[in-house]
Amino acid sequence: MRFCFNLLHYKHRDFLRADDLDYVSGPLGISGGKMILSVSNHKGGVGKTTVSTLLAAYTARHTDKKILLIDADHNRGSSSIFFSNREPEYSIFDAFQCYAEDPYDTVSVSGAMKKAVVKAEGYDNLFVLQSSRKLAQITALGLEAETLKDMIEIAHFDRYSLVIIDSGTVPCVVSMCITACDRLIIPMMMSQQCIGPTRNTINLARRKHAEILALLPLTVGKSKWDRLILENWAEIIRDSPELGWELGLMEGIPQSRTVVKADLINGSFPAVALPAIEKIFSALSL
Repeated sequence: MRFCFNLLHYKHRDFLRADDLDYVSGPLGISGGKMILSVSNHKGGVGKTTVSTLLAAYTARHTDKKILLIDADHNRGSSSIFFSNREPEYSIFDAFQCYAEDPYDTVSVSGAMKKAVVKAEGYDNLFVLQSSRKLAQITALGLEAETLKDMIEIAHFDRYSLVIIDSGTVPCVVSMCITACDRLIIPMMMSQQCIGPTRNTINLARRKHAEILALLPLTVGKSKWDRLILENWAEIIRDSPELGWELGLMEGIPQSRTVVKADLINGSFPAVALPAIEKIFSALSL
């Protein structure tokens, strides 16, 4: 336990690296009248898809504004919840390829982005920009961190009041998603293996000037280890108020993509996730 504790209990001066200390968080930036929210963590299996899809579905049902969910996960998590698990005819990977070929061909880039957008069945105002397993090969395209932000602007997605990005785990894509967003939610698991990637995600958000809305643990138990993790993340949040942390360290929600998909297909909403999703929705002030 002492060894695990030392891994988690970073001193503030170590946690906030020297090259980050010149950044002071400013007011929330809204791009072109829309809010862009990324759900990101470098660690896989922490609930990014669960949080992204639940928030998208809840927001679509509680407002008449148009919502866009961008699936940037090569595992197609969000896409497979709302649609089949088959590869789509058009995906975000096609748009990335188009941009890599000629970023100045805005007509082609915009067209590729819009072709990949499909209305979610059962919703009038929820749309999903589908992903592809080919996204695992995106590093070969040599794209910069500003790429996704530029592509969203080129596509003129201003008709969407909220854009939610499920970032996946491919490092360059996670960097693109955090660069593109105005606010960030970081889901995490209560495990030793999640500590480093979560810390790295927070530091990346700092470098990209993204305001962190919340740290959201999933599947929290009652063990001494879980309590220790929560106490130390709470200390880190208290020591870095300049990052935003409007909702701080939230109460955990159970994670089950299978349950989420079944409930959404049946037109219901997982009651266990409702308190956390309602708090996030309220904080977005749509």
